[in-house]
Amino acid sequence: MSGENYSALHFKELPLNVGELSHVSRDSLALFAVSSFAVTELNVIARMVLSTSQTSEKDEPINVAAFIQQSCILRIWTLKLFEFHECIKKLVNGKDSAESEVRRVAEYCLRKFKEELQLDESYSLARDVRNEAAGHYSFGAAKKNLDHVKNEGVASMFVHKQAGNSFYPFGEEVMFAGRLNRHGASPSNAASRDKLIDELFSWNLKANSWVRNSHLHVFSKLVAPELPGKFLKKCVFWVTSEKVGDVSDFRVPLFVCRDFGEEL
Repeated sequence: MSGENYSALHFKELPLNVGELSHVSRDSLALFAVSSFAVTELNVIARMVLSTSQTSEKDEPINVAAFIQQSCILRIWTLKLFEFHECIKKLVNGKDSAESEVRRVAEYCLRKFKEELQLDESYSLARDVRNEAAGHYSFGAAKKNLDHVKNEGVASMFVHKQAGNSFYPFGEEVMFAGRLNRHGASPSNAASRDKLIDELFSWNLKANSWVRNSHLHVFSKLVAPELPGKFLKKCVFWVTSEKVGDVSDFRVPLFVCRDFGEEL
């Protein structure tokens, strides 16, 4: 294409509209919708995590802010993965009523989670982060974590006229780093903390694959049989290159410079 720089995105599309799903049962459609919603959200979050890594700066508070931003997105990713797991578990346990075929598909997905993820040694770490550092703001967890924070930890407050740029590292020291220390990291050894974060990232990647495979299983067992004659087709979208970032050099900004007022 001429003029502005463009990048080609190659997809395989299964052309489909909502009306063509009319022969799929209501329960099957509900699980297909939830799994489609989850896998798409999780892919967005995973891309964001890959784009939040920042190069080190000479001013340590800026490195702290970068750590907080990346850890925040990592925790949201962990939380969302467990939310999908909880949805599947409720179907299997009968807390959400569903027809037998839908429950059988959910049982298969839950069995795969147990085999591939729950038996993983990093599962307890991911569960702890989800329960106390991602899904809830817990006063009780904060009190427990206080005993696992090093005295040299940063408790300064950094306030900027652009409110959204402000950050308060004491919370991260207690609620996340302190929780990692409770899990087994050494408060005086940043390398042991970083090792646990790498383990959490690796577990999340595997869990993301489980969600994708679960979505495919839901579609193939509950939806595809009602769509005879439907086939994938190749398609290409030409988009402005600024919308396609190379994860090796693209970074989500750490701070904003435009003045949005005190609300951000």
